[in-house]
This record gives sequence, structure tokens and C-alpha cells, in this order.
Amino acid sequence: MASNTTILPRMIEISERDFWSSLRVPRGNGKEAGGVLRAAIAAGRKGRRADAYRLLIDYHRWTMAGPWRWAHDTREQFYRVDDAAIEKLLGDYTGIDWAKASGRSPHSFGWMWPIIGRLIDGEDARLHGFLCRTLVDYYAARHRLHFNPKMEHPIFGALHAGFKVEALAPGYLVLIHHGDCPPEAAEAVLKLVMGMGRWLERRVRPFRMHNVHAATVTALFVIARMFPEFAESVRWNRLATRYLMRTITRSFFADGGHGERVWGYGFYTLQRMHRTYDFAQSRGGFAAADDEYRNRLREGYRWFAKSLGPGDLKPSYGDDELFSGKSIIDQGKPLFPETADRYFGVERSRSYLLPDSGFAILRNGDTPTSTYVNTSFGKFAGWHSHHDTLSMNLWAYNQPLIEELNRYSDYGHPLDLLFRAPESHNQPLIDGMHYDARGKAAHDVAWHSGDAIDYFSAYHTAYRWLPNVDGCAYVTSMDAIVRRTILLVKPRGYALVLDSVRDELNEEFNRAVTSHWHSPFRFKKIDERTAVTRGSPGCVVMFAHGVGIKSMEIGADYAGEDAAVDELYKERHHLRVRRWMPRSHHGCVGFATLLYPFKGRMPKVSIAPLTLDGGVTFRAEGFEVVTPAGRDVILLNPERLRGVAGGCD
Repeated sequence: MASNTTILPRMIEISERDFWSSLRVPRGNGKEAGGVLRAAIAAGRKGRRADAYRLLIDYHRWTMAGPWRWAHDTREQFYRVDDAAIEKLLGDYTGIDWAKASGRSPHSFGWMWPIIGRLIDGEDARLHGFLCRTLVDYYAARHRLHFNPKMEHPIFGALHAGFKVEALAPGYLVLIHHGDCPPEAAEAVLKLVMGMGRWLERRVRPFRMHNVHAATVTALFVIARMFPEFAESVRWNRLATRYLMRTITRSFFADGGHGERVWGYGFYTLQRMHRTYDFAQSRGGFAAADDEYRNRLREGYRWFAKSLGPGDLKPSYGDDELFSGKSIIDQGKPLFPETADRYFGVERSRSYLLPDSGFAILRNGDTPTSTYVNTSFGKFAGWHSHHDTLSMNLWAYNQPLIEELNRYSDYGHPLDLLFRAPESHNQPLIDGMHYDARGKAAHDVAWHSGDAIDYFSAYHTAYRWLPNVDGCAYVTSMDAIVRRTILLVKPRGYALVLDSVRDELNEEFNRAVTSHWHSPFRFKKIDERTAVTRGSPGCVVMFAHGVGIKSMEIGADYAGEDAAVDELYKERHHLRVRRWMPRSHHGCVGFATLLYPFKGRMPKVSIAPLTLDGGVTFRAEGFEVVTPAGRDVILLNPERLRGVAGGCD
């Protein structure tokens, strides 16, 4: 691949000669429109700069009727007006600040969206003038940017270009359709997008299952289809269309989940692919592939309908934040027939096993009082998918009561590594042992969903990754099997979680194991095997076995000033219960944990192990659970051990 010093001049310093010699009259343009474009090209080549751009603007007003309708039709979905944001931007703006050479400002252009939304609705001389000036400033400021030439140029880089094209496409449309668009503003936009097209052509290969690749492909496609008069657009369109179809078919699992296995990044890609589909319909569509593309989008939105929590709350698994997912459902609606219900035919009261994307959703309904559990059992899917598996979260009464540490802020935040650490998620860990779940999905997945219970069970082998050194096997890794079984008792609304940690090659395993639980609410210790989240609603966390519990640690993961962030739940608190068994213990180590959500005062609940014929502690057990709703007797044998009988005392 050519170096930045070789290719950047034709992107950053597009001369008038280069620009006008790179324009052609597209086929099927029509005699009158083609005549206007020829006149613009001729004026540009003769150095009549202002006349040339005014003629080109006239030509685009003529030929961009379809994209202009697209901007109007999708305005409410993608370019929502925010008057407060507009006024703040106008009041704070002091010009392009290249000191902020990364992140959302100024390169994402997200700050333009409310202004674009307002201008799509109608003329506004103040906003029109501001948008013109800002784009001219931005293009001129490229000379003042200092960056590492080995890195992607932040104006033209794949992700930044993806964001910017989503603003520049409708932004240019409002400039030429409302008010007088100055030639210098048109020049800034057109040379920006031509430079981006040249950069993105070099970045679109090879195919990569990632949101950045999707941004690259969709941006190149929109540039090629919106500006077919660019001579290079014929090649760009052919290339981008091929990779766009590859992205829609290969970046999503068969069940509709995105390949990065993160709700937020999955939606970024789905939304971008949806917006590109809508744009394509204004520029010829995808011909025979239209139906397949639309159906893939529909499956993506159905996946969100199946997996969002009560109240459409979006899980924060991986590099994600805990936010409302209502807008996800809203944006999917136009893809479905008008007769479709809000959730596209998905039964929200049902539970779902999503084996392709690797998630299980357990719930006892979809009402404000319902209990909802999500757990991940799929394969590690890259940077945004955290390095663990079989972590779980529990919500009830419209609150996330048991919830892992979610990411907030950017990847330079001091807590970045903590967000993705195994101990930041709700799962058992072998103390001091190297954990790495990359490379393998969970094994032996079992699932049942009925009127009375939801049942999920699987195990992982995340402690097997360190190789032997000099022929020696070190104790920081081993052939451990960590099994998690989750039972949701639907009529009562509680979950029973059975965790076992054992050595596959040895019947005896007795290491220190800690059960990690997190919540947006502070924990309070009740006794040596019971804690509760503070407030109402709350959740009782009770351990069936007291033997071997050495400590119950309660504290803050982040809170107070450390958590001064703009999100729904600003704190995380932890409960860490450490256990190792007496030296005389035969078998393995684990936990049997009751998670009982409640509203009001903490109820009187209990869980106790029962003597079970052929039972093995933490692997095949019987339990008595007593709640205000009654007494339940539960037998769990997830490994299907022989000789285990149901005769509980």
C-alpha cells in the first residue's frame, strides 16, 4: 500500500485542475442536465471558479431530487432536531480546534446533525450561514493539522469518513436546496468527499467483520452513488456495492446479531447499513439483491426486539453503555409493513436462546415487574467483545439490579482495562489463575424454556491458555471446567445460579474461588452468606452453602466523582464472596446463589441444600427455596451425572 506521503496530496490538496478534470457526464443524465454539467466543467477548466461551482450547484439541484427525498423521508429517524443542542453549538463555536484531533469533535461531524435536521425541515438563514462557514473553515483548517503520518489521517480515515459522510451527504443537500450556497462552501464539500473517496478506496479491502469496515464501505458507496459525475465513482460504486453485500451477509449472524457481539456497536453497524439501504433506494437500489438486503436488516432489528430488556433497556455487555434502546425499535419500524406491531412480530414475553450470536435471554414476561436475565456464551469476537464468557445480569422492576461494570467515556479512560477485566463481570473466578476465554465459545449448552421455568447451562475452559515453559506446567493455568447453570423460576421471579469449578483431570479441586457480583446500587451485608442491594427495588444475594466462605467483601467499583458521567446508572458496586473448602473436602468448589428481586422492604427468603441421593456438592444438588410466595424444591443435575435420584429429604 502506498504511504501517506504519496497518496495524501491527491486527497488533501485537490487542485482546481485535478477536480475539474475528474468530472464526467454520467450516462442517462439527460440532454438538459448534461448540458449544465458540461458548462460547469468547461468553466472550471478555464479558471472561472465561481461560475463553475454555481453551475455545478444548479446541476446537483437538478439531479439530486432522489437523495433530497431520502433526506426528508429519513429525517425523523436519523436527523432529529435538538434546539437546545443547536443553541449551545452556536453559542460555543469559536472555529475548528485541531487540538481535538480525535474523538467526536470536530471529526465526527455529529454536532452537525441537529442543524441538518432543522434545515431539512425548512429554510433558516442563520443556520444555513453557520453551516456554510463551518464547512469552509473545516476544509481550510486541514493545513493546520499535525498528525503521525503512519496513522490514518483524521479527516479521511475510515471511521471518521464514515461519520462525516453521514453528515456531508444531507448537509450538502440542504445547502443547495435552501438559500444561496456560496461557491466556496460547495468547493469545500465536494473536495472533501472526493478526497475521502480516494482514501476509502484504498481502505475497503480486504473484507473485515467490524464496524469500522462497515463505515468504510457505506461511506464509499454513498459518495459513489451521490456523485456519479466523479470519474472514479464508476469504480467506487462497483467496489463498494460488492463489499456492502458482503458486509450485510457476513457481518451478522443467522439469528440477526452482529458479529462483534456487542449491542451498541452492533446497532451502529445495523443503523449505518439501514441508512445506506434507504439512500440506495433513492439512487437505483441494489436490483435483485434488494430483498435479501432488506430481510437481513429486518432480522437485525428482530434480534434487538428479542434481546432488549423490559422498557427497551439495552444491555451494556462489552464495550457498551447501559441506555434505552427505544430508538433502535423506532428506527426499525419503516422496514416493516405498516400492519406490523411495535416489535416486528417478536413475542416479547418469551425467552430466547440465540445460539448463533451466543446469548441467552431469560424472562418471565415483559411488564414493569418482570424479571429479565441475559447471559453470554458465545465466542470472543474481537476488541469490543470482552474476554470472558458465562457472565450474567439480572433486572427486575424496571431496574438493573445485578449488572456488570459497563464502559463509559473513551478508550483512554484510566478504568479502560478494568471495564474489560473478568472480575468486573458477574461470574466465578479462580483466584490468582490466568483467565482468557478468547478462542472458544462455551461448551455443552443446554436450554429449556416453558411456562414454569427457564433453564440454561454451559461450561467454559478459560484457564487453559498458558503454554508449558521448559517442560513445566505452571499453576497459573490448568484443565479447569467452570460450569454455570441458571434457573429462572418464572412464577416467583427469582433466579437460582449453580456454579461449579473443577479439574477435568482430577476428581479433587480445592482452590480459592471468588464469586463476583456487581450492581448500580450499594450492597449491604446481612449475614455471612447473605447480602442485599440497598433501596427499593432491591435484590437479595444469598448463598446456599455457608461452609468454606472465607470473606464477603463489599465496596465501590466506581462512584461519586469517579462516576460523573452522562448515563442512566452512574455507579457500580461489588460483592465478592471468596470460598475454599476444608482440606478434608472431596470434590470441587463452587457456589449455589439465590438472586431474589423485590420491591419495598426486604422479604424473608431462604435457600438450603437438601440431601440428594447420589448428589455431588456444586455439581448435582437439591435445594429448598422459601419465599413469601411459598416453598420450592429444586433439583439440578446439569452434567447429567448417573445415580442422582430425586429423593430429597
